[in-house]
Amino acid sequence: MKLIFGIFFAFVAMAAVFLGIIYYSYSIDAGTPEINAATEYCLRSLGLSEVDWKTAVITRTKRTDIEKKFLWRVFSNLNLWKDWHGLWLTSVGWNNGSEWKAGGRFKEALDLGFPLGQKEFDQKIIRASNEEKETQIVWTSDQGGFKSCHAWFIIQQNDGSSYIINTAVFNGMAIGYARPFIVSPWLKMFDDDIRGLIRESAIRM
Repeated sequence: MKLIFGIFFAFVAMAAVFLGIIYYSYSIDAGTPEINAATEYCLRSLGLSEVDWKTAVITRTKRTDIEKKFLWRVFSNLNLWKDWHGLWLTSVGWNNGSEWKAGGRFKEALDLGFPLGQKEFDQKIIRASNEEKETQIVWTSDQGGFKSCHAWFIIQQNDGSSYIINTAVFNGMAIGYARPFIVSPWLKMFDDDIRGLIRESAIRM
């Protein structure tokens, strides 16, 4: 019986690797220049030059009529994050009085779903720029058996609308094996987070 289970799990692992390689169809050139910039920034931050089978790139975007300043007002307040994030965020808070600046840190607990489960991260902010026309917030972590970089870009458009980019790069053996199970639900979670930010910003305008 143990032999049968051993063979079964070996088969599942091999299938996961195979499917992960098949899923390696992401091309940085496929996005807009803004998406490319966010993704490439994260890749460089993790010391990666390309996307391989153990790398997952999750990107969702949306345009909204809400001005950037209102979106930033909600996004920048960590106390409001649980009001607009999807169910995968279980807790969040600043680490030792940090703030939105390079070198700042915050703690985040996320329910990543099957097979990674719930994990806690000490997120380090590596870029925090809030200019009149564009906000760029990027943080990284090297915990939970994999490295990650998450970027939010909020870009003010000439007509007063805003373009939101929510993208992240995850890299490690755990990600490679989990890719067949995580890509689809994570895309939905990233999309839910953008919609939640827009909804909460509209309420608090």
